[in-house]
Amino acid sequence: MALIPEQGYVAITVEDICQRANIGRSTFYTHYAYKDALRSASIETHLRSIGRRREAASQETGSRLFEFSLPMLEHAHAFRRLHHALLASTGDTIHDELRERIRRAVREELVEKRIGDRGMPAEFAIQFIAGAFLAVLAWWSPPT
Repeated sequence: MALIPEQGYVAITVEDICQRANIGRSTFYTHYAYKDALRSASIETHLRSIGRRREAASQETGSRLFEFSLPMLEHAHAFRRLHHALLASTGDTIHDELRERIRRAVREELVEKRIGDRGMPAEFAIQFIAGAFLAVLAWWSPPT
């Protein structure tokens, strides 16, 4: 993750990762088949961390809409350079994965609260809210 703000995800090689982590290529390939597998595992770890904070916060706040947003914004603020790099490269697979995870979080909340049952197609609201959230996330995490 530290290499992403420096080089951009696409430019990073397995060799770059091994040098930064001070490990051999065989060690890398023992754990991950390719760099995208490492990326997915890293994102999952971050999202689990954010999810735990969200669960703790939701017990305090009740049933507000988009409870995932505060922990995600706090995370983006704490790791501004990383988030700025992730959001700046719109053609990157990592950006697409982040966008899809935000859509999924919005979809889960809207379906759970039966928002789509009120006349507006749920998918329209999901796309609109996720797009707006990504724009706010990009604004919230400017480069340092």
